[in-house]
Amino acid sequence: MILKSIDEQSWLEFEFKEAEMEMYPSFSLAISVQNEGFSGINPEIWLELDYFKNFLTDLYGLDRERTGNAILESITAGEFQLKIQSACPEGPLELQYKLSRNSYCPKRRNVSICGGFELDFKDLSEAVAGFDELISRLG
Repeated sequence: MILKSIDEQSWLEFEFKEAEMEMYPSFSLAISVQNEGFSGINPEIWLELDYFKNFLTDLYGLDRERTGNAILESITAGEFQLKIQSACPEGPLELQYKLSRNSYCPKRRNVSICGGFELDFKDLSEAVAGFDELISRLG
């Protein structure tokens, strides 16, 4: 699933990887970003299922009401953050993100990319459907 900017020069891509439903209901995604010439990827971001469901509910409300926000954060603090918000019902949505991962060469380093872009309201329904499809893989 891909969230693209209005000018289609920036995007976030989400790819389902695996689920853990018994011990701690959660699932992992590979998340990549391209934002105005900068890019990054983390091949394994874990998300708590209940928190993701709340995010999806907020997205439904944002799509319906055209106001408010939806926030998603990874289980590991600071690894992934996504905020989609509307400042006014007539304008575009603002998408803000942070994606990071640890790198070991030879010391541990945290590498991150953060930024944002505008998302057209007409693309929000498609985004909701895409996130619904991701969650439907959990059974």
